[in-house]
Order: sequence, then C-alpha cells, then structure tokens
Amino acid sequence: MGKTYLCWKGLQQVAKEAKGDERISIGIRPYGFHAGNELTLFVYPWHLCNLVQKLGKEPKFTFFISLNDTEPEGLKYLYEDSTTGYYYKKEDLILTEEVPFEYNIFPKNTSFQYTTDPEGCCKSMAEHWSKLIKQKVLRLKKDFPLINITFIDSSSTTNTPAYKKALKLIISRPEILGNIVNEYSKVCFEKDWLSWAGAICPNCHSAQGKTTISKETVTFECEYCGQSYSGDIEKTSFWMHHMLLLAPRLKLFNIDLFFRGYDHYSCNHIPINEKLYKELYSEHPKVKTIVPPLIIRPDGRKMSKSRSNEKTINTQKLKSLVENCKGEKIVLK
Repeated sequence: MGKTYLCWKGLQQVAKEAKGDERISIGIRPYGFHAGNELTLFVYPWHLCNLVQKLGKEPKFTFFISLNDTEPEGLKYLYEDSTTGYYYKKEDLILTEEVPFEYNIFPKNTSFQYTTDPEGCCKSMAEHWSKLIKQKVLRLKKDFPLINITFIDSSSTTNTPAYKKALKLIISRPEILGNIVNEYSKVCFEKDWLSWAGAICPNCHSAQGKTTISKETVTFECEYCGQSYSGDIEKTSFWMHHMLLLAPRLKLFNIDLFFRGYDHYSCNHIPINEKLYKELYSEHPKVKTIVPPLIIRPDGRKMSKSRSNEKTINTQKLKSLVENCKGEKIVLK
C-alpha cells in the first residue's frame, strides 16, 4: 500500500526518501487558479525540489499535470422527497446546505471540455484556464531546470487501456465504486441514481442522458437534443467524476508520488482510491501521497471555487507561510 505524508513534516520526510527522479502526478480542474491550487501545483512541488536539492540530490522529477477537462463543469446533487421520490438539485442552489448524498451526482450540463469560454477568447473554458495553469506551473523550471513537466488533458487519455477498463467496469457496474465509497459516506444505490461517468452527446455536447457499454460499443440516448448515439468507445467523449479519474492515471503513467488537496484527504479519498485501484487492476498501488495543509479564509471557511470564496496570494508569501506552518491549516489574515 502507499503511504501518506501530511503537510510540512511529511514533505520533509518525502524529500529525505526521494531519489530525485520520481514520477509525480498532480491534477486540477481547468477552472480558475486560487491559492489552494497554487499551494498544491506550485508551492509544495517547489519546496520538495528545494528540500531535495539542499540534501545534495539533483531534482530531476517528471511532473504529470492532469488538466481534468472531463470533469463536469457543474453538478446536480440527489435529493429525496417522500412524495415524489428522488430528484436532482443544482449545486448553485445548495451552497449553504449539506447535501444528503455527496456522491450521487450528475453533470449540470456538460464537461469542462465542452463548456463555452465566458471570456470568448478560446474555444472552451478548459482551454482558457489551461493556458494560465501551464504558465503558473512552468515557473518551476526557472529554479529547477532539470525537471520535466508534461501536461495532459484527461480527455486525451480515455481511449487508453487503463481508462477504458475503468470506464467499462464502472459505467456497467457503478455499485462497485459505490460500495467502496459507502464505507465512508452515505450512497444511494437506487436504480439509475448512481453515476460516476457517462458519454457526451456528439451532436449537442450534453451529458444529459443514459449511457450503456457493451464490449467496445457505447450507446447514449441524449435527453437534451433527442439524438441516439452508438459508437466505438475510443471515439466517444466522456465525462468522469474525479473519484474515477485518479486510479487509471496512476496506472497509466506509473506514478511514484502524488500531490492531492487536504480536503480530499479529510474526506477519505486516499483509501477510496486505493481500494478502487485494487478492484480495477488486481494489485495494490504503491504511490506515496503528499498532502499540503488546508487554506482557511479569515472568516473561518474553507476556500473553494464551488463556494465562490477563492482567493489568490502572493507566491513568495505563500512559500513563507508553508515553511512556518507546523499544523494542518493555513489561516489567511
């Protein structure tokens, strides 16, 4: 099994154990770049390289930065009414309340890959934000020129064996991942209300509809435009819940180290992903996970894009805050 390294002490320990040429994965939704993103994608990797260098080892890491354009650009959460049964409520209507089923979700419309760029300068929201994310992360090479950085759109990996295996199994049998998640959080297993991935209509790019997979053939009935689609899995566009994205990525790129946000750690996503990996590939992952601290706003709330309370911080200030943070939270002032 992999090992989890928490916050600054954990990062120092990883630096001691690292050879300097490990394969490192970090993922991000291509939608904004706030202080939490900078902490995970730039500041903590920078400190890892710096600590390794101070220990007399040359940082030659290979970073695989996953731009998760297959994630839904917005979500609908499942609710239950004693009279009418189950129904979805859009996330922008529930920002101040706890949802009854955190993992019974569906895309509000489509994925980031097919969401229109609100600025109008790029063909999609994913392309727009990917440019900024790449610019931010590539600063690592200024101080550590021997590292390698590769950016991967998650939509470009769904036709690989690792991802096809995950898509086939979990679309056909969503209860497999549902049972793993249910050990940690309440999941509704009622028919058709548990989805971790699905096709996107090639006609209107909507994710609204039912997806089935038989061998290499995907069938999708679009509820938005009414079109029916049947095609090869390698020629189909998909949306994917972030819970399903990681395990195939670790397998595909043979990852040694993984940086993930503190909120994922606190929600037990690490053991969930380890169990899913074992279910998919019949082996235990040996990835070491590095968890930076959680960033808390002055009002005491966790910073989050979905809560529309994100904040940027000067990079040098964030580097300093990290070194002086001995706990698991960085509280902004």
